[in-house]
Amino acid sequence: MVRPTIPKLILPIRFASPIIPEDYSPLPPTLGAPVIGPSARSLAPKDRGALLGEKPLPGKSVFSFLSPEARAQISQATGRSDLPPALNESGPAAASKARGAAVARTNIPSIPKETAVAALNGGFMPYGDNPQKQKRYRAYLEMQAELSEKPLIKVIPLIVIPV
Repeated sequence: MVRPTIPKLILPIRFASPIIPEDYSPLPPTLGAPVIGPSARSLAPKDRGALLGEKPLPGKSVFSFLSPEARAQISQATGRSDLPPALNESGPAAASKARGAAVARTNIPSIPKETAVAALNGGFMPYGDNPQKQKRYRAYLEMQAELSEKPLIKVIPLIVIPV
């Protein structure tokens, strides 16, 4: 007959309390003790950033890109007249297109250009029983071989409905 083994109890080790110097004052102070220095609530975010040595962020806002008509609509809808001026700026279009192409390619695995060219010239093409898959695979290889700039992802146009 096999007797089940009973695990030994491990007693926690207790250490002696540390010796606290008489001139010690805890940080943060205990409840009820007076707070020394400026409190975080009395400082504005810019002031806290200056204390920490942070560089201020560039001062662009949404209103920099709004037209005066759009600002007037927002002002009328919110009932506020103290909104920043609408500067009617336009963002860099070229950077926007490049960023869109980069985002479209981020989820697509890449292969070396030489490998893609060799696969296109190799003769064997997988997915022989599925022409749609074979077409997508060939488009992928052409994109990786830098023979085509056609994106592999369908872009759904954004429809804006005026309110």
